[in-house]
Amino acid sequence: MQSTDLEEIKAALWDQASHPCTRVSWGVAQVMAVKKSRGQLRVLLRGQGNWHPVEAVTIERPELCPTGACDLEDETSIYTPAVYLEVIPDQIGDQYNDRIHA
Repeated sequence: MQSTDLEEIKAALWDQASHPCTRVSWGVAQVMAVKKSRGQLRVLLRGQGNWHPVEAVTIERPELCPTGACDLEDETSIYTPAVYLEVIPDQIGDQYNDRIHA
């Protein structure tokens, strides 16, 4: 899909960093960063040292990853607050509990 929304592109860049199947591009070049300058969308392309003004970027997110490593549909079930509350104290142990209850 084509996007001009700065926050949506930033979120897609975050996904691109953590999910190998997500790709943010402009033409054939991979987008590494995005900003708005003087009301114009500008991108930093991989291997380039300067910012390029663009109309829109392409965001490609497959619903199912071919490797199964980064399926976006499972993401919400993994990162719920209840999971964090159960996992963190078990991993850190009594030191965590002592700091919280002190």
